[in-house]
Amino acid sequence: MGSMLKAVCKCGFSSEFGAGAGMSNFKEFCAAPAICHSCKLFVVENYLAREKKCPKCSGALTFYNDLYLQAKPLNNKKKRESVFHWNLPENGVFILPDTLYLCPSCGKFKMKIQFVGCFD
Repeated sequence: MGSMLKAVCKCGFSSEFGAGAGMSNFKEFCAAPAICHSCKLFVVENYLAREKKCPKCSGALTFYNDLYLQAKPLNNKKKRESVFHWNLPENGVFILPDTLYLCPSCGKFKMKIQFVGCFD
């Protein structure tokens, strides 16, 4: 079962998207948020795809599970709680911790990713 998430920033940026996969494709597909640093586009792409390129400019994508795109943990907790957690094939895991993220619109670490619901 996948999750519905929403990325929001104080600058006005907002995007609601699905993350993970359904029962029929979870072994080869994991929808995940990413940013293209070339054109500053927020995208949701398959984290398990061999080629991970921006659909607009073909630039390289960085997924939001990368620590480079994450601020320090909120509330100074030692253990980060996650907004989204997806088990990947071969014992991998994709995690979006409860923190602030780099906003593709304003370029500041003020974007929050929130859980909205589930899908299948």
